[in-house]
Amino acid sequence: MKRIRTQPRPNWQSIVGSQGLVYGTPARDAAGADRPYWDESVYYEFDMDEVLALEADAELVHSMCMQAVEQVVLMERYADFGLPEWSWQHIAESWHRSDPHVYGRFDLRYDARSPAKLLEYNADTPTTLLEAAIVQWYWLKDRFPDSDQWNSLHEQLVDRWKGVRDLLPSNELHFSWSGVEQTGEDQITTTYMQETAAEAGFETVALTIEDVGWDSALERFVDLEEAPIHAMFKLYPWEWVLDDAFGKNVASSLPQTMWISPCCGRCTPATRTCCPPTSTTRMSSPNTSASPSWAEKARTSPSSVPAWRPPRAVSTARKVSSTNCWTLCPNSTTCGPRWGRGLSAIRPPGSVSARAPGW
Repeated sequence: MKRIRTQPRPNWQSIVGSQGLVYGTPARDAAGADRPYWDESVYYEFDMDEVLALEADAELVHSMCMQAVEQVVLMERYADFGLPEWSWQHIAESWHRSDPHVYGRFDLRYDARSPAKLLEYNADTPTTLLEAAIVQWYWLKDRFPDSDQWNSLHEQLVDRWKGVRDLLPSNELHFSWSGVEQTGEDQITTTYMQETAAEAGFETVALTIEDVGWDSALERFVDLEEAPIHAMFKLYPWEWVLDDAFGKNVASSLPQTMWISPCCGRCTPATRTCCPPTSTTRMSSPNTSASPSWAEKARTSPSSVPAWRPPRAVSTARKVSSTNCWTLCPNSTTCGPRWGRGLSAIRPPGSVSARAPGW
């Protein structure tokens, strides 16, 4: 693996903007100063052996995450995740049904000298999808048209939608995000997912999560046209759903209304978002508590990072700061929130955050 400096394209801002990358500016560097969110002044070059090794690492880690979620369900360890008791049965039923899932995002530490180590499996609200699937691909075509890229995200997303079609109650898919999110990142990501589903043959409808209605007479979710929602892809955290007034309706509506989160269904995080089967099961992983659970399952794996909960028992009091954390790495003071988004709080001493196109 090589990290190589290069010159950005002269009109890169307008190019990435035309491709949908209209959010994230300005980003912040380690000192808190402004920097471009999209950085194409460096890129990474891998040889085929490294690509194959990373693919194998990812497959292994995913399977171990799934096993960790299975153990959470079998051992009924829902309280470790701060999940309300009324959701537990729905989570177990979703897992046992093998409700469908679509995608998740690994955040890995990799130095090309040892297996990749899992820092986070974001399977609830994974963004950076447009950057990875579209923007960096066209960067390659502009800068190195004769080279290849380890990137088949778009094609695999379309294929995945085709693969779950028979598991959904309807060929019509609704797509939703929160209108409260002001940067546009969630909406653009959701719109891109909507495009991949349409390419796979689905009829699609988009609306914000705030516009989703509940028909109390018919006991079903409806869209702005009062049409029933049979299947919904949401880029909206399960922990927020559980806090919302309609959260119990979401859980009880399964599987008549299938709530598809990105890795909806069955992915587990290692540090933040984990998702058991589609809709509900993934409630037992959309938080950082999955990190210790995964570490317990994978103590001997070279891809695992030691993580554990504080000695004090963690119940459902997710807002109590003294219990709302887990510790990462021996001899480290790093503490990550159980209900957090992203890796901002996960910084082991001496770690370095490097950038490549889009990062």
